[in-house]
Amino acid sequence: MKLLKFYVASVLLVLSVNSSYSQSTTDFTTPQEVIQKAIEVMGGKEYLESISTLYTDSKTILQGHDVNYVIKEMAPNKGSFEIVYNQHIMFGSYFNGKTGYQVSGSKKSKESADVYKDKKYKKHIFNELDYLNPELWKLQLIGQEAVNGDACYKIKAVLASGTTEILYYSKKMGLLLKDEKLVSQEERRYNAAMFSEFKQFGKLFYHSVETFINDGVPQQMKIEKLLVNENVSESDFEIQ
Repeated sequence: MKLLKFYVASVLLVLSVNSSYSQSTTDFTTPQEVIQKAIEVMGGKEYLESISTLYTDSKTILQGHDVNYVIKEMAPNKGSFEIVYNQHIMFGSYFNGKTGYQVSGSKKSKESADVYKDKKYKKHIFNELDYLNPELWKLQLIGQEAVNGDACYKIKAVLASGTTEILYYSKKMGLLLKDEKLVSQEERRYNAAMFSEFKQFGKLFYHSVETFINDGVPQQMKIEKLLVNENVSESDFEIQ
């Protein structure tokens, strides 16, 4: 679920942990080749497709307080996001595949359909699998650009809904380091997510740090727990 996104590159850590790619870069000619390489490094297409649920618990600082962001996802498009402080849920956002809700304290409200308009196009938990479906995404390799000193392929991705993102995939390690989402066509304004400190979570090779930049304000999150096909059920997305 795309409720959160932001990352910074950590190449040395990746090189020491993962041996599935060469240290020499390969020049790809299509965006599909770039995405396929990312899927291979993350664990392979067959493995990623076998993941039906993903649970992440991340620590961050919000308004001067240590809080946890708990995200639960279930394929193809169900998801929840909770802000937890002192083991209490202070805020929650839930999408059951059709309807979205917000809960703040004792107040429950139905989300605007516009908030979840892109969810109907989501077929997998990992966006890389969806990027390769031409009925969902149109991809264009628009150049190369460095992210924190790491040379990256720059891909323009346009969802069938019209949502536009700019993706930056490391040429060396093959993984997504930065994702910019267009939030204002008139102002050409983007919100960004940066990903860093990649490591193994079981068979999944994934970032452990996310840095979100909304309207120029950064917020960093560190994943404390990541569970694949565990600790997520249908009831997590239904508000009583």
